[in-house]
Amino acid sequence: MDAMWEYRCTSNPHDPDSLTRHMNSVASEGWELLTVTFAIKGESGTHELFWRRPPRPAPGASPRP
Repeated sequence: MDAMWEYRCTSNPHDPDSLTRHMNSVASEGWELLTVTFAIKGESGTHELFWRRPPRPAPGASPRP
């Protein structure tokens, strides 16, 4: 059975400006944001973001009917 989704996990520093750029960049690649584990406000750390998208054919693979 073929996978219905491709999943990706990314992280980003606790900074609102770079977080917005990061989210827009990943979304522009066709990823849908599922959930975020946020860094605690006032502390250093990173946000963990979890994404999914429909699987894409491997480079050079012929499309399926």
